Amino acid sequence: MDNIATLRANPKVLPWFTIDDKSISSGSGAEALREQLLLGHKICQAYVAKTKKPAPAGCSTFPQSVSQLGTNPWLYYKA
Repeated sequence: MDNIATLRANPKVLPWFTIDDKSISSGSGAEALREQLLLGHKICQAYVAKTKKPAPAGCSTFPQSVSQLGTNPWLYYKA
């Protein structure tokens, strides 16, 4: 899973996302970095949990799992 350029660069520090003071990643290393790409999905989950309302329609456009990202997760985020 070292196909992410950031990991090949051997960074010393990576940005880490939290929602309500909780990390959105449960793993470590490359797997944790891939989970960070699920930020949109995690925000939608938090919205539903806090408001008890259905997720907005746009939430379905985000990758829903790490496996959905495939071997090159950046392809999911085309400009």
